[in-house]
Amino acid sequence: MEKLLELAKNHTDWAEIFHIKRDYRAVNFKSGQVYNIEGEEEEGITLRVRKDGKTGFTSSTNVSDRETIFKRAMDIVSVSEKTPFQIPCYKNNDYREVQTFDEKLSHVNEEDLMKTGHEMMGVIKECKPSITVTAEVGRAKSNIRLLNTSGIDKDFKRTFYTVSLCGTMVRDEEQLEIESTFSSVSFVDSQKDLAFKLVEDCTNSERTALIKSGTLPVIFSARGFKTLYPPLYMAFCGDRVGKKISPLVDKLGEKIAPPFLNIVDDNTVPFGPLSGPMDDEGVPSRRNELIKEGILKGFYYDLAGAGKYNTESTGNGIKRASLYEGFKLTTPPNPWPGNFMIMPSEKSKGDLMKGIKKALIVEDVLGAGQGNNMSGEFSVNVVLGFLWEDGEIKGRVKDIMIAGNVFEVFKNLLWVAKDSRWEHSFFGIYNVPTMCFGDVNIAAKI
Repeated sequence: MEKLLELAKNHTDWAEIFHIKRDYRAVNFKSGQVYNIEGEEEEGITLRVRKDGKTGFTSSTNVSDRETIFKRAMDIVSVSEKTPFQIPCYKNNDYREVQTFDEKLSHVNEEDLMKTGHEMMGVIKECKPSITVTAEVGRAKSNIRLLNTSGIDKDFKRTFYTVSLCGTMVRDEEQLEIESTFSSVSFVDSQKDLAFKLVEDCTNSERTALIKSGTLPVIFSARGFKTLYPPLYMAFCGDRVGKKISPLVDKLGEKIAPPFLNIVDDNTVPFGPLSGPMDDEGVPSRRNELIKEGILKGFYYDLAGAGKYNTESTGNGIKRASLYEGFKLTTPPNPWPGNFMIMPSEKSKGDLMKGIKKALIVEDVLGAGQGNNMSGEFSVNVVLGFLWEDGEIKGRVKDIMIAGNVFEVFKNLLWVAKDSRWEHSFFGIYNVPTMCFGDVNIAAKI
């Protein structure tokens, strides 16, 4: 890598190299039995260069082919437009020590993953033998290094652990799939709680309840929150704010939610899924307050956006391809949220729910819905929802949709609980507690 950087340095204004080595292991289960064991080792490199105000970027899994990598990057420079862009210059003591690596998890092997999976399968088989279950238990460890011609040479290690369950139950000629997931940077030896959660959802789905169209308080679990997440985090993107296409334009410093709402993007939190000493551009990680006590406090930026809008990067230059994809080597850093977190309260979900006479509990939704993420609008089918009434779950509700505007809904936030957890959805990773919103629009077939 040093030789590639030296080659680029001699022909450009500046250059940056990002290198990653990743080892992934996973065990897949079907119908309670192991049916596939995955093992994969990956290594890749990206080169970003700057020449005469233009930027070129390329990637390769052949890290030794320096001449080809450099030539491809310069070919991109030749067809690029000039943009304001400054390379960062930091010393090692500018980076905080952030806990990102669990030594125990790094040594977890296929037998350990099988043990966890078999334990979950045993719980479900004992409690709900009629349920067909698929599962995946996996762990990854990565070595990440970034160096540039301004003197940065920083590396760190990261581990990741993920468990997913999907139970299929058939009732009244309907096939219902219920998912339950867990993500962590550190190893958790037992996942019985995840299995019991799936059993609980299946049990609650065995009864049917009815809800009429209208407005009703809606309680979102962390899993159900993925309905609100895309328009919310997109609105905090500094590039969208700069282009005047965010609903939060010109609202900085204004109260936009109740005073008990606090939202942060914090890549320094110990063992957060995207925690680290730096982002994918070498900018030191930090805690960014987005909403504090209901007041809009800030947005997030990468280096390109910071240069374009005359501000500073918030350490959110992340290599992610799109709304629906995670890390991707072939993609240059863009402004994405890192550890997006809604801060919990000190009150338990159970106690808070005692104050709600009737509500819809949203545990999961179908796909991305039909809303407009740019404006904050959402409209989505509830695939797993329950009627809460008179202190208990009455049963599963079917054939309903919820709709509204995220920022109008947050103005009517009734409470947040203390049961925050990491959720790994197809929109990304976030950490939120159970939340209750008042008077959300509900459309039902009846």
